[in-house]
Amino acid sequence: MDCPACHNPNPSGQKYCGTCGRKLELECPSCGASSPPQYKFCGQCGANLAATGSISLASSGLITHVNPKALQLLGFSSEEMEGKPFSLFVERDDLVVFFSHWNELRSSSKGQSFELAMKHQEGKSIYLLLDFGLEDHHKGDPSQVRVLLNEITESRKVSTQIQYQEDLLNLIFSTSDAVRTASDRHMDPAIQDALKKVGLFTEADRSFIYGFNRRSKRMDPAYQWCRETAPEQERPEFKSIPLEMIKGAIVKLRKEQVYVVADVAKLAPEERNEVLAWHQEEIEAVVCHLIYAAKRPIGVIGIAKHGSVPEWPPHCIAMVKFLGQLLADRLPFAAIEPPIAGDARRQRRTPAPSRPTPDVEKPK
Repeated sequence: MDCPACHNPNPSGQKYCGTCGRKLELECPSCGASSPPQYKFCGQCGANLAATGSISLASSGLITHVNPKALQLLGFSSEEMEGKPFSLFVERDDLVVFFSHWNELRSSSKGQSFELAMKHQEGKSIYLLLDFGLEDHHKGDPSQVRVLLNEITESRKVSTQIQYQEDLLNLIFSTSDAVRTASDRHMDPAIQDALKKVGLFTEADRSFIYGFNRRSKRMDPAYQWCRETAPEQERPEFKSIPLEMIKGAIVKLRKEQVYVVADVAKLAPEERNEVLAWHQEEIEAVVCHLIYAAKRPIGVIGIAKHGSVPEWPPHCIAMVKFLGQLLADRLPFAAIEPPIAGDARRQRRTPAPSRPTPDVEKPK
């Protein structure tokens, strides 16, 4: 038999190449039969020889045997897996998917093929294509189930990225269409819906819009969305805040147009106090963008999280900026010119209209 790696001829019946050590026979993960290395499917049972591993289950769902390939894939030892429920190694979010296919297999005896996220010994998740099928009757207990595993983590990453791009485009187009076509009467619900969509997409706990109030020199909350993680009565009440209290943040916004904080705890004390005073709750990460209308700053739009992040992803910052630009001309306070801390320019004043001169005849 010629070795598929180095093409060295080997005596018939030899299991490993005498030149390079390559295994000359493939063991079927389903039935255990040996096949030549060029085979893609088992000549005895037709199983896919490229399967990463196999696991045998009892009718109760307990693991009875795990082959070396499956152990290598999941990182566990046979002692850690055998005798345990298969569901124990399934990620929580995919348990419903697993039990749905498991019940279908047990009730109909039809093989099941589906994707699943499973736990790795190192604590990470790996994505697998699983083929569930009943063992042949002549091989023992007909209630035994054989599971073939093929890793698809990399292809799953590609499909996830494609899905992300589709979701991003859908968010941009749907939000743009809703805002631009909304009448003045329906603008408030459209803005609220836009804040919710951006908050969910960026995985934030809160999204908000504040408007500058020229007369009171304050920043007033205009719109806000909060993730429903606490009862309504436990959510903080967002109030207006004097611009003087957040002067540093306003100056940064004025200079850079965007204010990004990944971890509030790492800020200098004065800046940290400004952020906490602004949001009036334990916010640990925030992205803010200055909203302009007619080349004038009129307010701030942003998102915030209760937990810190290693770094805000670029798409989160871009979405906040996009929504601020989209809503700028539709906000009810767009016509109000704000005083901005650090702005030395004089506020423009619209001259009062001149009164018409009465048509009075001068005395002769």
